[in-house]
Amino acid sequence: IRFGYGAEVDCKRAGLTKPATFDFLGFRHIWGRGKSGKYRLLRKTSPKKFRLRVKEITQWARQNRHQPEGMFVDSVRRKLRGHYQYYGVSDNWHGISRYYSLVLNAIWKWRNRRSQKRTFTLEKFKAFLARNPLPKPRITVNLYATVNGNLKSRMP
Repeated sequence: IRFGYGAEVDCKRAGLTKPATFDFLGFRHIWGRGKSGKYRLLRKTSPKKFRLRVKEITQWARQNRHQPEGMFVDSVRRKLRGHYQYYGVSDNWHGISRYYSLVLNAIWKWRNRRSQKRTFTLEKFKAFLARNPLPKPRITVNLYATVNGNLKSRMP
């Protein structure tokens, strides 16, 4: 895979639109531009791992919807915190915020199916979240931190 500072120029010469990417340790590594416009290595959640994690949390919510509210929410908090700590790296805000919204959808869906009636309305779900706040998505690891004005790249 052609990867690095000359990758985009070489791709344009070859008639390709973007440099190749690769997946490693649950991240898709992309050679692109950061917010400042400079080229750097970007890491996003691998689509394959993202689908797997969403499927796992949906299956878990389905199997544990009968648990008392406190136990259920504590488990969800731990799962979300672990996901943020692993995937919450620089340039991956979109991936973890999308995961958060899909977890909320799964919780609402499966907590609403505890009986034959649709009694868990959106208003009740908002009250449920107010009583049991879940951790919001946040970037936990800055891979491009500066130390004394020098850029120090760190791997998670």
